[in-house]
Amino acid sequence: MLEQRTEDLMAFGTLIENPKTGRILIVDDQDENVQLLQCLLKDAGFENITCTTDARTVVSLCREVQPDLIMLDLHMPLVNGFDVMKHIESVLQPQIYLPILVLTGDIALESRRAALDAGAMDFLNKPFDSVEVALRAKNLITTRFLHLRLQAYARLLAEKLCSTNELLARKVAASWLRERLPSLGHSLA
Repeated sequence: MLEQRTEDLMAFGTLIENPKTGRILIVDDQDENVQLLQCLLKDAGFENITCTTDARTVVSLCREVQPDLIMLDLHMPLVNGFDVMKHIESVLQPQIYLPILVLTGDIALESRRAALDAGAMDFLNKPFDSVEVALRAKNLITTRFLHLRLQAYARLLAEKLCSTNELLARKVAASWLRERLPSLGHSLA
């Protein structure tokens, strides 16, 4: 019984993995920042890190990598972080929870509020603190994994509800026929 339950959970992607196995996408136009974050995350044990210095590639990278966390600089040339968040939101299904951790040296209250309004879940201020980088990444990836678990359970419950409804409908129909068959036999005679 326990083996079947574990198989069911694995089939629906509901076992929470180690957050350090989560897929991280780092987006910053400064190669030094990208390399620093990648190094800090690897030193903290994170395994799956993809990086880009070209914000125009984020949507295609999201489709390819399917990140569990995006670490995104706000102030970049060509496409800024606010526009990137809008693009990501426009291509994601509404029920998808993809945390975005904003990387910024701009601590102005207006910028923080605008980033939160655009879809950011948390902030990392520059210069980066290695412990804070690892903890915020771990927390947001854990939240993402919990959200995926909840979605999987919802799908499982919906499937069980549908099969239960089908079974109940068949039983009701069979019961109705059993009750009506004797009277149908008399009316035919």
